[in-house]
Amino acid sequence: MNRKEIDKEVFDLLNRAKPAPSQSSPVIFLAMILIVLLTIAALGYGFYLSHFEPRGKITRPLTGAAVPRIFELRGYTENIPPERRYVWITVDVPELGLSWPKRRIYNVNEPFKTKIFEAGPNRTFTVSLYALNRDYTEEILQWFEENRLTGREAGFPTPPIELRLDRIQLVLNRTGGF
Repeated sequence: MNRKEIDKEVFDLLNRAKPAPSQSSPVIFLAMILIVLLTIAALGYGFYLSHFEPRGKITRPLTGAAVPRIFELRGYTENIPPERRYVWITVDVPELGLSWPKRRIYNVNEPFKTKIFEAGPNRTFTVSLYALNRDYTEEILQWFEENRLTGREAGFPTPPIELRLDRIQLVLNRTGGF
């Protein structure tokens, strides 16, 4: 055998020894890309929920504080979407499933400050902050009008908990007057 024949035979042996291209390589590659994209999407959605979901907080008074019948309430709202731009402060009585809407916050997605009058019979009470839609607000306004016409103070059905942004427990300081 001459040198050319040996080189050709070695070349043929090496070519036969190469693994055949796998048909599953592109499938595995695409599956890995899909897994990475799904992971990124899941992480992105978690980030979105933690940074862009509607939020609100009552910052003053602090929960557990003793307050007079008229007291100042401070807080803020963030990321309130247009369809839930009707932000209300209510006094809730969970045992009865009723609320007494007190005040609407008109400047959403920014800090607020307002005064609340509470004359209910309970010494401790719950103040909640809700982001509601237009229909709920119309029902609340109708409730205000009915109470004004009848002179009674009937409660309003408490809005669903998923619409509540925050709540605090306060104690009515009856000795402090107004």
